[in-house]
Amino acid sequence: MKLKCLYIPLLVFIFMFPAAIGAEIISKGQLVQSKKSDVTCEGDKNRDEIAIYGVPYDPQSHYLKEIYLEVKFGGGGRVQIPLDGGYDPKLKLADLNHDGCKDVFITINTGGSGAIVLNDLYSFKNKKIVNLTVPQPVTAVAQFIDGYKASIELPNGKKYIVDLIDRKKDYDRLGLYHDGKLSEPTELMIDPYSSLKIVRMKDRKGFKGIQAVSGAYHADRIGNIISKWNYENGKWQLVKVKFR
Repeated sequence: MKLKCLYIPLLVFIFMFPAAIGAEIISKGQLVQSKKSDVTCEGDKNRDEIAIYGVPYDPQSHYLKEIYLEVKFGGGGRVQIPLDGGYDPKLKLADLNHDGCKDVFITINTGGSGAIVLNDLYSFKNKKIVNLTVPQPVTAVAQFIDGYKASIELPNGKKYIVDLIDRKKDYDRLGLYHDGKLSEPTELMIDPYSSLKIVRMKDRKGFKGIQAVSGAYHADRIGNIISKWNYENGKWQLVKVKFR
């Protein structure tokens, strides 16, 4: 996410000077959340400390203009990763790439009208930092059609037709329709994730994502795209998707 181009050099620099850089960054922030668990799986039975630190925009603000993930390794050393700013960051630990070692998953609220969340996922197995990323939001062919209806076609080929006749007065006022006919082709708005949560699928864990679909304006909510994802062969695979 933020600072992608600088990510690898920054981590190398942090590893070279972990104490100095760590003290400099953390002295600016406040502890938001921390957990203790073995995320390196080196067989030393030492628990690592995983924490999120944030720097508020100002003393009265809940917005954190800077957010950092820090991992203090039980066997010595630590690393810090800068994340995007936002509200109420949370971390969870789960083995999502199925390598037998817990990964670190972080969600950050953007605070916007669409309740969008930012998500990061990292592996620290054997003290090697790997950005596993998260599944990209689902794309769909979603548009208004004649007769005060909306059409949503998902990547699995399923197509949903939604009757919006109860919004006729509003759509006519906006000039979206004239006598039941679309004034011009108009796509629906599909948000990024408003929720991305860890769920169990059979014998392993994956993600369940929710994306809002809106019509003439953002508050004109039509429904949600709900997707389930599994990490396989080094990438995220779409297991199931539906519109509701």
